[in-house]
Amino acid sequence: MKLWFLLVIVLAYSCEKNSECSSLEVCDNGKCRHKDIFPITNWEILGTCLVFIMSGLAGASGIGGGALFVMIIVTFSHFNPSSAVALSQYSVIGTGLTAASIKMFLRHPTRNRPLIDYDLIVILISPLLIGTSFGVIANISSPYWLILVILIGILIYLTISTLQSAIKHYKKETEIFNNPTLISSPCESPTDPHLQKIYSAEQQTFPLRALLIIFSIYIFTILSSLIRGSRTFKSLAGLEFCTWSFWLASGAILMVLIGISIFCVNYKLKDYKIKVAYGYDFDEKDIKWDESGCRKMVIAGVVTGFLGSVIGIGGAIIMSPVLLKIGVRPEVMAASMSFMVFFTSTVSALQYTIAGKVNMSYALWNLAFCLLGSAFGVFVIKAIVNKYKRASIIVMALAISQGISAVTIIVYGIYNAVTQERDFGFHNYCE
Repeated sequence: MKLWFLLVIVLAYSCEKNSECSSLEVCDNGKCRHKDIFPITNWEILGTCLVFIMSGLAGASGIGGGALFVMIIVTFSHFNPSSAVALSQYSVIGTGLTAASIKMFLRHPTRNRPLIDYDLIVILISPLLIGTSFGVIANISSPYWLILVILIGILIYLTISTLQSAIKHYKKETEIFNNPTLISSPCESPTDPHLQKIYSAEQQTFPLRALLIIFSIYIFTILSSLIRGSRTFKSLAGLEFCTWSFWLASGAILMVLIGISIFCVNYKLKDYKIKVAYGYDFDEKDIKWDESGCRKMVIAGVVTGFLGSVIGIGGAIIMSPVLLKIGVRPEVMAASMSFMVFFTSTVSALQYTIAGKVNMSYALWNLAFCLLGSAFGVFVIKAIVNKYKRASIIVMALAISQGISAVTIIVYGIYNAVTQERDFGFHNYCE
């Protein structure tokens, strides 16, 4: 019986000609594999158009759009969900790269400094990675139904929350239009030399200290992922998955991230106290980086990283509404999240590529159209915001992106749960 079952499986994956394979698959050396992008089908052309549109929406609102791209790739290119997730990371890279590249040269709407809040990223990046490390374990160990329930609940909540934020920002903008005196005027010429030095340093388009910290964490994350390995990727250091050496390395990486987070928080606390002492002119929507503000942001980062990994969506789609609730300007939120999305997606894409799960022809094809689509979306939304002086349009674009993600993921998730047999119990992470 076992021999017969094995024979059936072997025959199911073997072939002699393309007609014996599934849709959009070809017979290659006796095995069915997905075809390359060319010759491209009409359905794939339609899917490419949707990728272009969704990347514009995602780039403008500051999210990666991974969930949107997964659904398009599964539906129109007929990849299985696992392969679609791997391919979507290249789409997110394209979206994040273009959006971040454009927004790096934009300026804050009320102050003479970059639109991207690099201090925010410095504080958030380590907690996000810490939360992600626990979220991956929870994702693998949790049953599918539990992940689906959590995913549905979070997406519905975030969509409603973002819509409320959009309405709140719209009303605030209307109030300012009717009463222009509510607009705070920045201090243009401080007399204190220490304050002049602070303003001068902030005017830099590329703050070297913050970027050095961000790139150091980025490189450390890539190297630690390659050294640690995973269930599907062999460790470059020869560590066996789930052995004592694997857990020891995981613990060491976690401790380094905690240490980096403590260092960054202490540095920002000191910097904030100096600004307050010299009478720095804060924007009304600047984050107050006191002990309470740093603590809230670190907790938000850990929780966001954990939930994003558990339910399998990008952290930006969760973090963006949190930042809006805190009071961060929509323009600053979108720019900062776009910058962060690029870094996180490149790490994921590298891991999937090394593990051999990426069809490079499709990956590069989607990457190219996401580069173009994101640029189109960023410039169009920017032009609309500048014309009507309403940053709430960015929040509305975010809400639309989240709403589309919620509907597509919920429909596909329920369909997948009903049509496929699944183990409804918890799983052992190491098995």
